[in-house]
Amino acid sequence: EQWQVSDDLQTSKIVPETFDDETWFAELHVDFEISDALTLTSITSYSEREILDILDDTPRFRDFTLSAGGMCGDIRGACVGGNNEVPVKGVPNINDTELTRFSQDIRLSFRSGDRFSGVIGAYYEDDQRYFVSDLPIPGWDAWTLTDIGSYYGYVPPSVIEDSEGIDNTFHGIFDINTEQYAVYGEISFYTGDFELTVGGRYFDYDQDSFLDWAGWAQFGRDILDESFGEDGFNPKASVTYRPNDDTMMYMSSSKGFRIGGVAQVINPAFCEGELADLGIDGIPTTVESDSLWNHEVGFKSNLFNERTKIRAAAYHIDWEDARNSLNLQCGWIVEFSDLQVVSQGAEIEIDSALTENLTVSFGLGYTKSELDQDADSVNAPKGTPTPYTPELTMNAMFNYVRPNTFNGMDWFLRGDVTYVDEQYTELGVNGPVERRVIPDSTVGNLYTGIGGDGWDLSLFVKNVSNELYFTGADFDRRQPFHYTVGRPRTIGVMFQFGL
Repeated sequence: EQWQVSDDLQTSKIVPETFDDETWFAELHVDFEISDALTLTSITSYSEREILDILDDTPRFRDFTLSAGGMCGDIRGACVGGNNEVPVKGVPNINDTELTRFSQDIRLSFRSGDRFSGVIGAYYEDDQRYFVSDLPIPGWDAWTLTDIGSYYGYVPPSVIEDSEGIDNTFHGIFDINTEQYAVYGEISFYTGDFELTVGGRYFDYDQDSFLDWAGWAQFGRDILDESFGEDGFNPKASVTYRPNDDTMMYMSSSKGFRIGGVAQVINPAFCEGELADLGIDGIPTTVESDSLWNHEVGFKSNLFNERTKIRAAAYHIDWEDARNSLNLQCGWIVEFSDLQVVSQGAEIEIDSALTENLTVSFGLGYTKSELDQDADSVNAPKGTPTPYTPELTMNAMFNYVRPNTFNGMDWFLRGDVTYVDEQYTELGVNGPVERRVIPDSTVGNLYTGIGGDGWDLSLFVKNVSNELYFTGADFDRRQPFHYTVGRPRTIGVMFQFGL
């Protein structure tokens, strides 16, 4: 029986949701000075990460199995044995992810007096991702095979070759290996107070993917064995002006990209018609990379004998073929790269030492991010704001320190406050998933304690005003619509040290 929620900060879980994350990382950084003007650098890194998380999928599967059980009498006739009971007490959505990454970066830095400097290099990366997802329900196979037959011909994973175990409503494998090669370089010229830098990066990557999805959630079994690759060139250029030792101004333009890959498996029997209505021919198996141009101007300045530092910037970003995902009515998710987005904004940060004991900082950011063209696939016209992009953000902080307060130890009092403007949860206004507004929020934190050389012990109060604020939304497993709630007021003790 499901426990009833009666308060804002309560949630109902049939299955305990757990999250385990283990990471192992190693890096070898070697600098070899060939001469006063040449330095050879090698950076080798290797990492392994394993993530095991369990989510509660009970509500969704209870709804599904109740409707399936009802079909026994309404559509298929009486079930075998006449048993319409659904054996769903708790459904853990088990996700096991293994990530392995190796990278090698070799670069040569050079300098010629005060006239120019630069760097040329080569980069290699091997990224392997292996993800397994399971949805076990005790008694599931007996119910599906005995009580309601094969349910329109679809069978559970336990009777499919190479599946994992019995009583598993879904078994999914994502095995993705990406290799990337790149060469890059840049050169800077100096003349008077000006510095001109030009450079670029050529990349070439290949991705081999194997996806195997089986079970009732997939209505059978789908296998996708696909390879995908792209190459391209990303240039950059910047101009820097330093009128004095305390001021720097700059302009820059650079191009970046995000690699594409293999798309999620989509069942053609249920989704082909809906995809055709969206103007998508067939079943997409790959998603191409997207790219953007970032144009920025800014300055940095030190005032009052470097007691105050100001950093400000304004930017304009053209995002081409931006990736988006759409929850289809058929139950699957389609990914595509056809959105054109323009983002522009400005930000400023000020840090100031008001006294020898008291420092303060302030930050303000403004962003306007919206579609630059109509996006029919998500029912969004030109000018639609992009999701999770607040227009206004602000933050302020103070840090007061009294040295040698207790037996040579320092006493400190710190505080910070952050404001985040309202934002949208979805891009489309008429899609299968309703677009909601995440309200604005203001959250403050306080810390006080003692510290020494490289360590401190503090008592903290986070979210001092106990603000009820939201960080996201969940449309899938929790029905009805469910906001992701930020942490309420939290009081604790924290110890930090550095080696």
